[in-house]
Amino acid sequence: MAALRINRYDTRCALCRKDEATKPGSHIVPNLLLQSMFSFDGKAKRDREISVRECLNQEGTSIFYGREVKPEAIEADHGAPLADEELENNVNNQEVDYLFCPRCENRFGILETEYANFYQNENYNIHPRVAYLFWLSVFWRMNVGRTSIFMSGEDEFEMRKILDENITSIYEIESSTSDMGDFGYVLWRTKGLIKGDSGVIGTRTEHAPYMIITNDIVVLFIKNVSRLKRSIHYAGWEIDADAINTYKSEDVFVTEISNEEFAKLYDFVVAESFEAGWGKHR
Repeated sequence: MAALRINRYDTRCALCRKDEATKPGSHIVPNLLLQSMFSFDGKAKRDREISVRECLNQEGTSIFYGREVKPEAIEADHGAPLADEELENNVNNQEVDYLFCPRCENRFGILETEYANFYQNENYNIHPRVAYLFWLSVFWRMNVGRTSIFMSGEDEFEMRKILDENITSIYEIESSTSDMGDFGYVLWRTKGLIKGDSGVIGTRTEHAPYMIITNDIVVLFIKNVSRLKRSIHYAGWEIDADAINTYKSEDVFVTEISNEEFAKLYDFVVAESFEAGWGKHR
């Protein structure tokens, strides 16, 4: 099944910049964060998605139905069975073809497998360096995959360098003492969302901080964390510097929020996106 294609200046892997980008079907946002959100029957497995992609700078939407979505579910959602032309244009709007090489795709998988244990089990202790690289990879991939955020070139290039140099094995990441930049992130998570109350969205400002929402998680990504004295104010929140996760943190800190607080953050991200604009040049 076809996925999105991104116009690029060359065919090399966006991460390592060495090998050819021959990997089809790369998830920009890791599947572990998408499965339950878009699954037509709530089962967290691939190919069961019904998802809609909207663009602020063009009319219309694209709807994707996974291979395992039952015909009756498609008809209930779409109003009729898919016509032949619609089947041909049934492009997976959560995946991108030929952006990474197989080796780098596998490197992302190392982070995702470990983070899935943490995401699915609140008692699982994930190493702060692994969690840091995981979220760094999500923000960076959403940017290079043109999914919801548009960060500065300076941040994009620095993140790519950090990721390429540091995504190895879990053991090597955990035991490493290398410098991994001056970024940090804040995690909020809610419970009990109704299907349709979330998605994958992000701010459009071309400078940090950047905020994304994916499924039940809100993440704020901050740069120059070492320069913060006490706190940062963003999206109506006052965030203490001690609550910002970095690769140097002792633990990974997650703030549980209500559905109402989640909805306010969601509305903030949507409103900020329209205010920032999203012109055709992007």
